[in-house]
Amino acid sequence: MFIAFAAERTRHIRLGTGVISLPYHHPMMTADRIVQLDHMTRAVSCLAPAGLLASDAIMMGIDPMTQRDRMAEALDAILRLFKGEIVTRRPIVHDGRDAASPVALHQAAS
Repeated sequence: MFIAFAAERTRHIRLGTGVISLPYHHPMMTADRIVQLDHMTRAVSCLAPAGLLASDAIMMGIDPMTQRDRMAEALDAILRLFKGEIVTRRPIVHDGRDAASPVALHQAAS
């Protein structure tokens, strides 16, 4: 709710998502949420990826030694989705179908 409140009142301040632990989220769903936020904030939002706390991985049943690879692969897939590419590789993070972002990032006026 805070970002929605702040986005309504600014066009210049960059608004962050807080941390998104990429190893625990499907890249397609993360990209979709960021694109939605990007449109709602008129391109003043930014992504803050993370996800390397061993304690979090253990609580999620994930081997902490795989976290760095999971984060790198998820970030790669997200960035490709932002470019409009179709991601056909099965990520380490999740099994599933091919993914494509349904909407492109907002193009802010220069």
